[in-house]
Amino acid sequence: MITLGSRGLVGLSDDRFIQMDAFPVEVVDTCGAGDTFHGAYCYGLVRGFSFEQNLAFSSAAAALKCRRMGGRAGIPNEAEVTAFLKSRGIDPPA
Repeated sequence: MITLGSRGLVGLSDDRFIQMDAFPVEVVDTCGAGDTFHGAYCYGLVRGFSFEQNLAFSSAAAALKCRRMGGRAGIPNEAEVTAFLKSRGIDPPA
């Protein structure tokens, strides 16, 4: 996958190509957003999330991080990411 900041991401897994827009949020600080995305993606791999679910989960985690100041202080927990996805009509990974 390739993250594109405010333009979202593109990903390829086997024969599936996905383009996903970034979640719109009020941005305060983008420091650490990419690290948050990749950390959340690794978490999703370990948890067995599908490719599509993992991209949405990781993108949501990065978006939420951008709403708070600080590279580490802004990292959301799983419950925050799950609630964020649900509020946008997206079924979070189980």
